Amino acid sequence: MLKPSAFIIDDDPDLSAPTELGAKSLTLSESRQSFLTLLPAKDGRVQAYLFIRIPDPFLDQNYLGQVLFDIAS
Repeated sequence: MLKPSAFIIDDDPDLSAPTELGAKSLTLSESRQSFLTLLPAKDGRVQAYLFIRIPDPFLDQNYLGQVLFDIAS
């Protein structure tokens, strides 16, 4: 079973880029965390990319889980 730490959320499409363009990447855990504290001023939109570290060996089975986004003002 993949643990939450196998998942990373970022607003950049490439985790290996040498510079961070927006918010720092967030490694998921079982506790609530803040990804962004402010939305971008231009239009309030954020692109979120989900990255998954594939374990080795990878077991061919079904994986289930949830990623919840809370939006508050």
